[in-house]
Amino acid sequence: MLWFISDFSKYKNIKEAENHFSFWLEKKITKITFRNFKKFDNNKIEQLAEKLSNKYKFAEIFLRTTLNNPKQTGFLHLTSSEIDKIVQLKKEKITIAISAHSKEEVEIAFSKKADYVFLSPIFPPLSKPQDKRKTVLPIKRKNLFLLGGLNNKRIEQLKKEGFENFAGITLFYNNKN
Repeated sequence: MLWFISDFSKYKNIKEAENHFSFWLEKKITKITFRNFKKFDNNKIEQLAEKLSNKYKFAEIFLRTTLNNPKQTGFLHLTSSEIDKIVQLKKEKITIAISAHSKEEVEIAFSKKADYVFLSPIFPPLSKPQDKRKTVLPIKRKNLFLLGGLNNKRIEQLKKEGFENFAGITLFYNNKN
């Protein structure tokens, strides 16, 4: 399964973003994370999430906590520094995805009942060339998504090794990989 993590800085306007997300949703990508780094008004991002959720009923659109009303879709994507928020959010019936950067963080996140965990970086991130963190060894676990530096060739190799769940940023913006 593939998970699309957005980069709103790639779009000129919200309509262009909507068209791009719709393209991938039509291809049955079922999970997307909306991250906004001050490119667009948070209300517009949240309205887009609502619009796409209504149009593509199968889609799970996760919102980052930096948005105004991140709980509106019922799907929330936390950073690793927000790991202590999982237990309370699960009481509110929110589906939680969280980033992790070590096997230990993965275990803690799942022990707190996160629904999904991203383990990164598996390879040096293509979307963040300045990121000099050490890469982590991929591990196999239900609802664990590998993230970081993935391209089609690397995904095919990881599939041969038995991995099934992948997430990407650049993967959805660069057709040359």
